[in-house]
Amino acid sequence: MARSDFLENPFRDEIFGYLLDHGYVECNKNDYDVKNALDITHLFAFLEDTQNEELEKFKAEYGDKYKEVFIKLLNRKIGEIGLLQTIKSGVIEDYRSNSQFRLAYFKTSIQAMSEGLDKYSRNIFSVIRELAYEDKPHSNRIDLAVFLNGLPIVLVELKKQTAGQKAGFEGTRQFIEDRNAKELIFAFNKRTLVYFAMDEFVAFIATKLDSKNTRFLPFNAGDNEGAGNPPVEGKHSTYYVWEKILKKDMLLRIIREFMFIDDEGSMIFPRFHQLRAVLRCEKDVIENGVGGRYLIWHSAGSGKTKTIAWLAKRLINYSDINTVIVISDRNVIDGQLGQELMTLDGKKGVAQHIDDGSQGLLSRLEKGGYIVITTLQKFRPIIGEIKQHPDRKYAIIIDEAHSSTAGKSLSKASETLAGKSLKDAAELDDAYEELEDAQNQILTNAKAIVSTSNASYFAFTATPRKETIELFGNRNEQGKTYFDKYSMKQAIEERFIVNPLLCYTSYSDYYQVAKKKDDDKLYDSARAQAAILNYISSDDEVINTKVAIMLQDFVKNRYGWLAGKAKAMVITPSRKHAVLYKLAVDKYIKEHGYGFRSCVAFTGTVEIDEVKYTERAMNSEWLENNGKYDIKSIIRNHNDLRIIIVADKLQTGFDEKELCVMYIDKKLGSSVKAVQTISRLNRPAKNKRTFVLDFVNDKEAIRKYFSEFYGGELYLPETAEMNISVLGEKIDKILGYYIVTQEDIDRLFEFSQDMETNSGRVTYTIAKISEKFIGKEKNVQKEFLSELKKFSSLYYYLAAVFNAWDAQYEKFATVFAVVYKVLYEPEEIAKIDPEELVELVSYSTKLVAKDMTIELETSDKEYSKTANDVSVSEKKYSDLDQIIASINKKYDHASEELKEIVDSLSQDVALQDNVRKSAKSAYEEKVNEKLSDKLTEKIIEAALRENNIAKANFYTALSQDPAATIQICSLVIQQIRYFLANCG
Repeated sequence: MARSDFLENPFRDEIFGYLLDHGYVECNKNDYDVKNALDITHLFAFLEDTQNEELEKFKAEYGDKYKEVFIKLLNRKIGEIGLLQTIKSGVIEDYRSNSQFRLAYFKTSIQAMSEGLDKYSRNIFSVIRELAYEDKPHSNRIDLAVFLNGLPIVLVELKKQTAGQKAGFEGTRQFIEDRNAKELIFAFNKRTLVYFAMDEFVAFIATKLDSKNTRFLPFNAGDNEGAGNPPVEGKHSTYYVWEKILKKDMLLRIIREFMFIDDEGSMIFPRFHQLRAVLRCEKDVIENGVGGRYLIWHSAGSGKTKTIAWLAKRLINYSDINTVIVISDRNVIDGQLGQELMTLDGKKGVAQHIDDGSQGLLSRLEKGGYIVITTLQKFRPIIGEIKQHPDRKYAIIIDEAHSSTAGKSLSKASETLAGKSLKDAAELDDAYEELEDAQNQILTNAKAIVSTSNASYFAFTATPRKETIELFGNRNEQGKTYFDKYSMKQAIEERFIVNPLLCYTSYSDYYQVAKKKDDDKLYDSARAQAAILNYISSDDEVINTKVAIMLQDFVKNRYGWLAGKAKAMVITPSRKHAVLYKLAVDKYIKEHGYGFRSCVAFTGTVEIDEVKYTERAMNSEWLENNGKYDIKSIIRNHNDLRIIIVADKLQTGFDEKELCVMYIDKKLGSSVKAVQTISRLNRPAKNKRTFVLDFVNDKEAIRKYFSEFYGGELYLPETAEMNISVLGEKIDKILGYYIVTQEDIDRLFEFSQDMETNSGRVTYTIAKISEKFIGKEKNVQKEFLSELKKFSSLYYYLAAVFNAWDAQYEKFATVFAVVYKVLYEPEEIAKIDPEELVELVSYSTKLVAKDMTIELETSDKEYSKTANDVSVSEKKYSDLDQIIASINKKYDHASEELKEIVDSLSQDVALQDNVRKSAKSAYEEKVNEKLSDKLTEKIIEAALRENNIAKANFYTALSQDPAATIQICSLVIQQIRYFLANCG
């Protein structure tokens, strides 16, 4: 093999040859006008072929100078609206000759934009090797240049790793350092639209050359869940660039349907996975018709907002779909999503952001032809008014990452769109059971999502659960799984997001609780323990200790990150905790004279010691000129706002690149909660680092939570799927209790159709059922009620999964729900009042792991079958002594060594004088210095004089534990203050 085969020239020639074999024509050196950066030959060849009549008028007016005049007109038009818009929809007009010209023709199903469709095939794609772009004898050269009708649209710089050069280094650097952005060919939105730096393994793209500010992004399919591309038998790994992306039809589609200039003036070119997902969804709908379900598993950092916008635009352009409904969070609609849906296509009026209430939404649904951008709140008031249009077809795109997407409301909308009567929808709604949902109420209320023959669902999520997969998944040989995936691993490796777990520190809390007075009541153990822990964890000592740990860490170790703009978020377990943390943080900041401030985010009103607190009131210092209150804008627009304290709010759907640090004082009890919360740190910024300090969660649990969604396959085997036959089995079991009969069910359902006439009959029938129920043993009653409740949830879920609203099963579900409501009696359980009954004796928190990286690995997960049997577990009841004993973990009392340190330092006259005369921050620093010196003394004494290695190790660990040193300093200061108050 010749050595030259490993160099980039054969690679370039291979791509060049492929393009010529697939519809491109060659642009020769003499075809290219360096001064105007145009392929003049093919520009005018295109005009001659497609608009000859107009060109003849132009020639008649300008004679031999017609080309020169046309190029001036072209440059003027591009200067006015940019090259992208000129290609997409610009018209070159000349009033003197009364002629006008288009520069490209596109395919589209929008009739108004189909002008010249017959000329589509006459678009000329030309390509040149070694483009000499400078007007001088020894010009620099670009490996490949692609022109559309003479206009440069793609420049490609090729490298070959087998020759020792990589696209990610030499290729991108060549564009950044060796290409003068002032050359016309590189002028932003005046000539080239996109730049590829590519070798045989990986590809990168940029849409603007701006010296060192140029940003090249990976443009790869992903390899083994990560960055790069997989090996392909007999092909270069980047073959898809020239075989698919630079394909004439595809490049025209990307320019027309995907590329746009965003609000910040950046030119957007779709990332590989975005383009793949949108085109795959569109292709499947066209091939298989409306009525499918599509689970799009795209990680944070995937550009989901743009993907949704592009998908909505493609679906509304499909003639079989009348209306596209995009359901998302209000803040997302008000921001990027709404803006991009309005502007992507360039056709005004297609996307309708519903601001005029539910009547406006109803109007759009009735007319059809719109992309309706809305929240579920807009649906609720008009569900009863939506007319039935069984001949219409809908696409419903669900941005499920936001908890406001409530399944109950969506279900009613879905049933109505499916052609069910409004009366049926209302009756079914009465049977719904509200369930808590960590990821999204849509999923746990998935009984409501109906994929009918006239509605397709497209669900986007970064954290798919089993229910998500069963409801929206597509079937393959393994079972049900996602339709398209962009993994967290790939997003991290491609640097679209930052790994938030690279530096993780964890603590463990220790409480000693005592009973304040005798109490002989029995309490629900789990609830009572939770109530007591919630109470004692809000104690001043606990809050102040943690605030000191957090703020000392922030000031000492994180304050200077991102050039002094890094922000920290404090995750609290309740709204009350959020208020207390805000008060304590502000007090600590003021006492220590720090030059930054905090804010708090929570909903509603919290009352503590007869004082009412609201988020807005606690953040009043940030309000300027009584402007509109928006917590996200406040955080974004104030560099001195460095600490953000939250209770649930902002834990999801909050993207702030300056958020680098997270202090967690809340149990994150599920993979979805953990990933969504900690991933608030993952938005990238230059030189960004992240840090997590966790007082509550186990680091191994966090690792497992993240690993579930890091990558790998998630699938539900067919054998593990729910079987609709379980409903029949449940009915037999319920009837087997001989409490309700088939006759009762038939009568109640019949009576419910006309309650005004039959309300008395309904009461009588249920009363007879109640008599039989009361006669049963308590455990039988509990089992029966559990079965009734289970049936309703199973029915609506399975009806959605199997797309089958069976009238008989529906009858049982409706009646069982009504019977359950009547028969169910809540247990009277003593409610514990922790403040009255218990007190915190002592508290400490210990460092468990410091600055560790939580390693993540991809792994496949096969979901198991859900058990449908009900089990009535007896609640555990305990007296107060038992509950307190279970809360009190092993409490590590201060050893004699620690007692000696505290006593010694608290008797130090110099320290006493500091506490008496200095500011708090000053004497705290002095106590900390003295403690550090004392611990060093102890380490040396134990190791060298006593030869006690265990003791030396104890003091070494103590000196490295910031929580322990903070608490020891606090004890020293308390003792000094006591001495000064009583003896000094």
